[in-house]
Amino acid sequence: MILLFSFSIDPLTIYLGALTVLGIFLTASITLLGGAEAAIFSLTPDDLEEMQRDSPRRYQYLVRMMEKPRYLLATIDVLQTFFSALLILLIGYVLVEISIITYSHLHSWLLLPEIFLFTTMMIVLQHIIPKTFAERHNVRWTKWTLPGLFFLEKIFSPFTLLSMRGVKMLRQTKAVQHNGEVKSLYQKQTEQEEQATEKQEAKFLKGILNFGSTHVKEVMKPRMDIVTLDESKTFDETLKVVKDSGYSRLPVYRDSPDNIIGILYTKDLLQFLQTQDNVSWQKILRPAFFVPEGKRISDLLIEFQTKMIHMAIVIDEYGTTAGLITMEDILEEIIGEIRDELDEKTEFDYAQLDKNTFVFEGKTLLNDMYRAMGIKNQPFEEVKGDVDSIGGLILELSGKIPSVNEEIESNNFRFKVLNMDNHRIRRVKVSFIQVENEIANEN
Repeated sequence: MILLFSFSIDPLTIYLGALTVLGIFLTASITLLGGAEAAIFSLTPDDLEEMQRDSPRRYQYLVRMMEKPRYLLATIDVLQTFFSALLILLIGYVLVEISIITYSHLHSWLLLPEIFLFTTMMIVLQHIIPKTFAERHNVRWTKWTLPGLFFLEKIFSPFTLLSMRGVKMLRQTKAVQHNGEVKSLYQKQTEQEEQATEKQEAKFLKGILNFGSTHVKEVMKPRMDIVTLDESKTFDETLKVVKDSGYSRLPVYRDSPDNIIGILYTKDLLQFLQTQDNVSWQKILRPAFFVPEGKRISDLLIEFQTKMIHMAIVIDEYGTTAGLITMEDILEEIIGEIRDELDEKTEFDYAQLDKNTFVFEGKTLLNDMYRAMGIKNQPFEEVKGDVDSIGGLILELSGKIPSVNEEIESNNFRFKVLNMDNHRIRRVKVSFIQVENEIANEN
């Protein structure tokens, strides 16, 4: 016997099921977005290293999105607002329909307080609970949300840009002054400060992202640039080296800089300043801390904090001295260059041959070159990459190690390498190409 069953699905059931699925989707989206901000911005260098190892594709998504942190935050806010508005409309619609069926058209307004209370509770729970959970499981939460967030960021980009522009207009409105000239100058200054702040934040976050994968060799001061003390020097000779260098800690070697026997803390010399006798300053040396050049700076920072030291001698694979690294060098990888009182007083060396031609040391910072040549803008900002010195810029532009007297032209500037020390660019002549051409045409 063949039994035939006929199933009829109630349209109301399909309708309610679709609303339920939509509600679950909106709730899940708001929940994930609510914790995304807390999860992403609580990642530590170890977390980033874990992501780079286990999920390289998602890690690349994260690196791209963190290049514009304000844009990322604005995108999350726009998406949360969008999904929350849809959820509120959905809940309100369902409750009103229920009230119409249960009560009457005339009494449906009685559910408005319930709609408001229920919606408020949903939004609060979807913001507080996700953030608490996301901070504890930030890596897992970030992996969940990154693909969808990266996709939605592209779709909602017009709304994100509109939102950021609206916020910017509101800020400018608050800053309105009665004097038109003052208002114009203030707005221009505010825009410049916002751009500089956003650029600094992006550089700061980029430093954090790269912190876990940076090695000591990339950050250390090379051997040829460090100041060392010979153990055989007298106390007066040692004081002269300390005074000339301006450093608070100096490595001390025996026979050769490859044999570092300790670190001299210059503050330890204070006790001997009033002593007339021959001082054996070698007895106050502190132990040197040695690290391999392949060590990660994130691990070294932890060791610095644990051992309460600020300096390490870097050795290469053959056990010879490769350079020196300090706590300041590591922190500068995150927050940028740190200038102390000594840095403020120190002037860089350069020579001005004529009005438009200058000679600089290869290690001179680009900002110092701009200042010496009277350049107000930064013409090499787009091409310099991560380098900050003239020598680094030349390497970036040429793509190789240049030779003596080699010339490189870029952005109406001509760089001529005057002196090399092995692979280091020691002195460079910089001139304006446009001015040279004008003089040639006049002649």
